[in-house]
Amino acid sequence: VGRHVIQTNKMELNLIGGLALNREDFLGFRSTSSTEALGGLQFALFKFNEPETNVRLNLSVFPSLTESGRVRAEFDARLRREIVKDFFWTISVYDSFDSEPPLENAETNDWGMNTSIGWSF
Repeated sequence: VGRHVIQTNKMELNLIGGLALNREDFLGFRSTSSTEALGGLQFALFKFNEPETNVRLNLSVFPSLTESGRVRAEFDARLRREIVKDFFWTISVYDSFDSEPPLENAETNDWGMNTSIGWSF
């Protein structure tokens, strides 16, 4: 379920919540299934005049209801900016967090960054 907290022609703020069923299979080592709560926040900021700009932030948190103490989270952010008429540059970053990764000695965070250029028509 979700709720628009703010919705204008320049900005959006949404809250989300619910349940998630999760099944993980780790390269044949083992499979696990769990039930998780879901809480999230989505934010977007828009500028439609020259140069066109778009910012988006998403955060989702998944506290496990079946594995005590385990929390997963997903975050991503994106900036899209017009360089010249309909030609855009985009940069995005993401992070996946797991407080108790299922594989021994696994990292708790997996993050990265992407950049691209593109033409909109």
